[in-house]
Amino acid sequence: MGSPFPEPGLSASRDPNAAKLSTAQAFKLVLTGGSLHRVILISIFWTCTIVTLFSIYAFGPQILALFNLQSGDEANIGYGLINLFFLVGNVVALLVVDKLGRRPVLIWGFILSGVGLLFLALFPTTPLGLIALAFASYAIFNGGPSILEWIYPNELFPTKVRSTAVGLCTGTSRIGAATGTFATPLALTHLGHSGTMWIAAGIALLGAAVGFFMAPETKGQNLEQAAALRPKHHLPNTASGSDCPSEAMPLPPSRETTRPQLHPGVPGKGAGTVSGRRATPAPSLSSPGGVSV
Repeated sequence: MGSPFPEPGLSASRDPNAAKLSTAQAFKLVLTGGSLHRVILISIFWTCTIVTLFSIYAFGPQILALFNLQSGDEANIGYGLINLFFLVGNVVALLVVDKLGRRPVLIWGFILSGVGLLFLALFPTTPLGLIALAFASYAIFNGGPSILEWIYPNELFPTKVRSTAVGLCTGTSRIGAATGTFATPLALTHLGHSGTMWIAAGIALLGAAVGFFMAPETKGQNLEQAAALRPKHHLPNTASGSDCPSEAMPLPPSRETTRPQLHPGVPGKGAGTVSGRRATPAPSLSSPGGVSV
């Protein structure tokens, strides 16, 4: 039986594109090899998703109490319902993301969840049923950006740098999440629940804008196609099997450029001559008198 461990120098998956890079080389390739705009995209939209999400998770009962839901059982029940709506939103988004595409799910998820937060900012003293509906709208439509936190980072980076790029985006987003978590009680104290909801709505709409201008559509593509980083002047190469621009090979010349060309009557190229090689001359027919026909 063979060894259960991969041979030295080979990855476990034996992927020829997954050559080992040092940490410095991987970061350099991420930041200068065409992936930087995707790092910026994922870092920003990921941060915009979890800043509000973590704030609701951490201070849900207190936030609900400010919207006329007294702290205690009512606030805890409302907090539990918000979490249920988060679950519903994630399940629905998972079911439609391959049909609608990544961009619509991301952009409209931010817009519609932001509308719920904007309603809470504009009408903080509205009846309880409308407050619950606004929180439900935010929680359900936030499911789109939430599931794309796991889809987009794994689709948009080439194999060689995927783990480094995803780690960089994750670390950046966690800085934003920590900032939002610590800033939420300060905002509630100094700005009130209306001012806090204004900030939350602005963060959601920022995520929508970033998605609109920067997010690519990867629906129906495999990982190699989704992660391809080729400038516009570079011809696509489907034969190389590479998802990295540095590994792409030039296209083979077309058949017309390699087809042998006959050159009858051209000086230096007789009728029996073929471009690039010499063909066997045709036998001549002679008359009995020795005159060629």
